[in-house]
Amino acid sequence: MKALIEKFQRIYGKADIRAVRSPLRICPIGAHSDHQLGRVTGMTIDASVDMVYSPTDDGYV
Repeated sequence: MKALIEKFQRIYGKADIRAVRSPLRICPIGAHSDHQLGRVTGMTIDASVDMVYSPTDDGYV
């Protein structure tokens, strides 16, 4: 994450930088089985989707 933040700062030169990490998970039984009252065997894996952003005056990221 640190390298991603540094690259963002080099490219855009922003001071107000925010970062979000979303861990990935898998479910071997299948997606959304819990909505059908089925079993859930969700597991996390050692991977994530990382996002770095900076807010703007017009409300867009």
